[in-house]
Amino acid sequence: MTGADTNPGSKGSPLRTLAEAARRVNQSSGSGPVTVMLAEGIYAVGETVLLKPERRSFTRTGRLTIRAEVLPDDPDWHTGRMPTLIHTMPLPKTWNGRPDPLGGAADGIMVETSHVTIQGLKILGLPVVETPKPGLIQRLYGISRLRSDLEDLEIAQCVFLGDDLTSPLHVAIIARGNGVN
Repeated sequence: MTGADTNPGSKGSPLRTLAEAARRVNQSSGSGPVTVMLAEGIYAVGETVLLKPERRSFTRTGRLTIRAEVLPDDPDWHTGRMPTLIHTMPLPKTWNGRPDPLGGAADGIMVETSHVTIQGLKILGLPVVETPKPGLIQRLYGISRLRSDLEDLEIAQCVFLGDDLTSPLHVAIIARGNGVN
């Protein structure tokens, strides 16, 4: 089943992109848990998935969770059932507001809120579709949380795969703050 970002985001009418799900979380208000469920399949990530709700708060028990529909403890699980994120976004010449001397970097999922769980995803690097230039280091940070004032980031049952020549994944997880599990 393919989704559309104009859909309501239900199981029967899913969204197409994780970025649109993040935008909807960011625009929501109130408190309480939110779960973004990803079905098995391949998801092209063409832009950084920014998790930064302005009018919604999460707690240790009322979390923001992004997870696979089927997890490894399910008897029907195998790696082919994992939602697979392949990053296709362009690499900007800046990273986190600073010029990047190495050729470009990108964040896959950027977490800018506390009390987040990411569970059961397969995260692949950036496909290299051209001959890299000497000295060019294409960098993808699969999951990033760069603010030191945030807390409680849990990453569980995920697989991070990359290859220096064909699909670099420079760092799987880069996180600051308290409570990274």
